[in-house]
Amino acid sequence: MPELFQKLTPFGVPKYPLLLAVSAMVTILLFIQDIASLANLYAVGFVGAIALNIGAHAADRSIDMRKTERIFMWSTCFLLTLIEITLFVTKPDARRFAISIMAIGLVLRMFVVEYRQKQWAAKKITLRHSSLFADDMRMPLHEGAILCAVRAIGKTLDFAIEEAKQYHQPLYILFIREQKIVTTDDRSRAWVDDEEACRIFEFAKQAAPDINMKFFYVVSTSPVDTIADMAEKLHVSRLILGQPRHSLLLRLLRGNIIHEVSEKLSSEIDLIVIS
Repeated sequence: MPELFQKLTPFGVPKYPLLLAVSAMVTILLFIQDIASLANLYAVGFVGAIALNIGAHAADRSIDMRKTERIFMWSTCFLLTLIEITLFVTKPDARRFAISIMAIGLVLRMFVVEYRQKQWAAKKITLRHSSLFADDMRMPLHEGAILCAVRAIGKTLDFAIEEAKQYHQPLYILFIREQKIVTTDDRSRAWVDDEEACRIFEFAKQAAPDINMKFFYVVSTSPVDTIADMAEKLHVSRLILGQPRHSLLLRLLRGNIIHEVSEKLSSEIDLIVIS
């Protein structure tokens, strides 16, 4: 998916695809009042999506599930697959609609992949001679370094840079792209493919070109575990975090990230919170 479509709401729902889907449905209903015909087009895609979802979960051995539950899910998937085949044969309009949508999606994806490959090739040429490649894993780690986990340019990053300058300590900057689902491609994604990460890393290098700085980019489903693991792995002496500025309701739903990190963090690492 294009990066724009990967932006999530605080509740994990893709933001712009949601707006696009609602807008498209509203527009269609302004011109077509035959709800039965519209529902007829939806049959193949609707049943197919549910069958695929149930089958994928039933086949995933990493999900803790009793044998009877897995058998029930496979049986449901088999039944829905038979229904899907029946709909595919008996509803030609729905069949054509589903195939058209899939074909358009695959063609658009082909263009996006081609564009990203060209963009990545251009970035590698541009950045090959740039000091921004400070995240080279061959660069040695230092005991007693400062780790700063940030999501944006602000007081937290400014404080970390000033601390590194004042105490002449190496600074490690960690950017975590939080996602509800992380694929194999996500794990191998580079920070140069993430505009926000590039903006933060470029700002840091320009603000403090003389200090020993190293960048880390991680796509993770659990920022708390990632922060704690990176702090232990890098053997840092201090961890600097910013106080999340979420609403009270969202903090209750998602938990207190600072408190969770402090519980997982080694007692040898000092935690500094910037509010």
